[in-house]
Amino acid sequence: MSFNDSELVALAVIVKEWGVKGEMKVLPLSRNFTSVAPGSCIFLSSLHVTEKVTLEAVKPHNRFFIISLSGINDRESAAAYRNAYLKIKKSEIPIEKDEYLYDQIIGLQVVTTSGEEIGRVDSIFETGSNDVYVVRKENAEYLIPAIRDVIQTIDLEKGQIIIRVMEGLLD
Repeated sequence: MSFNDSELVALAVIVKEWGVKGEMKVLPLSRNFTSVAPGSCIFLSSLHVTEKVTLEAVKPHNRFFIISLSGINDRESAAAYRNAYLKIKKSEIPIEKDEYLYDQIIGLQVVTTSGEEIGRVDSIFETGSNDVYVVRKENAEYLIPAIRDVIQTIDLEKGQIIIRVMEGLLD
């Protein structure tokens, strides 16, 4: 099976090794992580190397997950993958209408409905109720809630997000 790294999307990052049998503690980067089941082929990406592996087991642990991957059977092998990403092909992710992957959002230009450029989405974090886009431009940083009242349009082809500025949003 051939793949191009640009066809892949990160679902989780390995935080550290867990136990002595090669298990790893991972932090999900997407809600889609929970759709990956044991037996699934995923990609393990560290530094400039990406390799195909099989997800053998996954179990929730607070806001993290504990996973086992094929071929990684001891603590030392698991430790070598600290900070590596677990990725899958974008085409294998179930995406609903008006739903986007973090990789699609990060880097988009954010513009107000009046045309004022706010900056680019630098990162995303989850709150209990919605995602928040961290938008940066030069020395300014804005936290834009990903809610319908604020996000008017996400246009991947134009590479931009149009927002409606609510009182206090850009202060």
